[in-house]
Amino acid sequence: MEQPDVAVAVGRRYYTTGAGPFDPSPLRQAPFDKLRANTAGLSASSCPAIRREVRKMKRVTLCTTLILLLAAGVVCAQGDDAVLLRYKFQPGQVLKTVEIVKGNMPVQVDFAAPANMPGGEGMPEDMTLNTGIQTTVIKILTVNSVDENGVATVTIKVEQMAVDTNTRAGDQTMTSRMEFQDGTLTTSGTAGQGMTPDKLQKLEEMLKKEYQVKIDPLGGVEPIGENFDQIWQQTMGQSMAGVDHRAFTRSLTGLPEQPVKAGDTWENAYQGGETGEEVLGRSNMTLVSIGDEAGRQVAKIQGTSYMKIENQQARPSDMPLFGSVMQGLMAKLDFLDIAMTSELNLDLDLGQIVRSSADITMNMDQTLSLDLGKLLGGDQAAVLTIDVKIRDGKLHSEAATLAQ
Repeated sequence: MEQPDVAVAVGRRYYTTGAGPFDPSPLRQAPFDKLRANTAGLSASSCPAIRREVRKMKRVTLCTTLILLLAAGVVCAQGDDAVLLRYKFQPGQVLKTVEIVKGNMPVQVDFAAPANMPGGEGMPEDMTLNTGIQTTVIKILTVNSVDENGVATVTIKVEQMAVDTNTRAGDQTMTSRMEFQDGTLTTSGTAGQGMTPDKLQKLEEMLKKEYQVKIDPLGGVEPIGENFDQIWQQTMGQSMAGVDHRAFTRSLTGLPEQPVKAGDTWENAYQGGETGEEVLGRSNMTLVSIGDEAGRQVAKIQGTSYMKIENQQARPSDMPLFGSVMQGLMAKLDFLDIAMTSELNLDLDLGQIVRSSADITMNMDQTLSLDLGKLLGGDQAAVLTIDVKIRDGKLHSEAATLAQ
């Protein structure tokens, strides 16, 4: 009966011997057949020649074994070449970050006019908007100090910002542009409508402020002072009191604590917040590769991240939206849900993300309340409630960081 092919494993490759059962004895016997042929006819007095042949065979076998062991060692070393991924900072270091975000936001707006509002009977109850947006932000990060654990105290300043929007509501299209450069804020289109010069100045002063944060080697960011919490409340209507900012930011794109090699994955997670609030973040990251870019070693990291902020408190934030840009306008962030896939390129020598990109899906519920009495200078309270909902908003971001 014909025998099937037999696969023989040598290292990581597999070879087939052909038909018939595989008999390894000829492979083992061949060197000794050669030895017998070379020593045929030798007498007992020729033993030194035999011993020389044996010694040659031993040396060949030893050299072959050493080469195989060395090759195996190189393969193992390449597979286990783990690296420690860390952010690095130097006192006095200046970094410039440029970030561009583009996207589209479907917005549903529901109005609830007060009964005593003059002309309120003619106000629409709801409105559907579709807003295209592009923002460009250039920030300067200055490293003030670095402690013994590698945690840096950094000052962040917005050097330049431009926000362009194109909003469609029914058959109407509204465009706007807001630009901040050299400490001056300018607006065009619908961006500055209804804002008095003193309100624009307040917004300008808010953008001119410098903010201090602490950044640890794993990427956790902790605000210092009140400015950060104020800006968060003024833009989102949500206090982040009680949140461990460093653990929360690290949960989104943080680096691993242990050394990793290409193909390794790690997870980050955080859950916190005060009573009636929930702040959650988690991510799953992978070191894809480490490659040479113009003589520098750059680690490519890819991952998915998710964050959720839920506020079940009934009252809005104590902070007016955008720092009293519109008098009497308050905000409350009810719900924020963001899912993100990202790619980070970490320069291992510089210890900074030199390039990054992300695709973001966002859902948000926000409640605005506008006291028309305060806005119009009257004594009687007349609060207009505006519910803003974003569903399946899509954003794409690209960022780059340069050492100055």
